[in-house]
Amino acid sequence: MIIISFQHSKSKRYKEVIPLLSQFEGVTIAPNEIVVQFTYTDIFERWEAFNLIFWITVDWKGTWLMWDKYKFYSHRDKVQVFYGIQLCHKKFMWHVRDLMKYLPVMAYMDETGMDTKILGLNADFLIDKYNYIRQYISEEEIVKYISRNKRDSI
Repeated sequence: MIIISFQHSKSKRYKEVIPLLSQFEGVTIAPNEIVVQFTYTDIFERWEAFNLIFWITVDWKGTWLMWDKYKFYSHRDKVQVFYGIQLCHKKFMWHVRDLMKYLPVMAYMDETGMDTKILGLNADFLIDKYNYIRQYISEEEIVKYISRNKRDSI
């Protein structure tokens, strides 16, 4: 889970952030600050909103980011954590894109009940590949995937 906390701001971009927060469930608005808890699923499904919230608020006074029980206050540290998350998001999307290449063939095989080689691809191979990539869609697997790759990412 990623947490971003920022104070209410007089910035002209503050009004851009408030509507974006409605896309996420873990938002706590207090008199002095706003705290947003992002699950990895939220981040991956709503990447554009997370990206905007991060880059708009990253340099505001009192903004901090928490990841893996560590709070980061400096611009450099917050950006390094963000780039690690961004890399994991890209890797996840590459897996999804890789899966999409096989969906038309799999759909055809499902419709026809075919269990033979099509275009040199074995049906069992395609189903195994599909199941392997599908495991990254659950929140739990995303967390495991990011945890395995965090040392390479940051």
